[in-house]
Amino acid sequence: MFEMPQDLVGADQDPYDADGIDRSLIRWMLSLSPTERLAVAQGSIDLVESVRPLPDGAG
Repeated sequence: MFEMPQDLVGADQDPYDADGIDRSLIRWMLSLSPTERLAVAQGSIDLVESVRPLPDGAG
């Protein structure tokens, strides 16, 4: 899996803006290639599907 490099967090600045947006996550995603971004997104989808209950009568 991908890990966020610590140099993108920025020790000298707050990772959150005034609205509570985590800028370090934005910087991290922008540092990835499009293929890597898709891999991260697919990993999130796979995780959700693995923990989501199946509808009644399925599986």
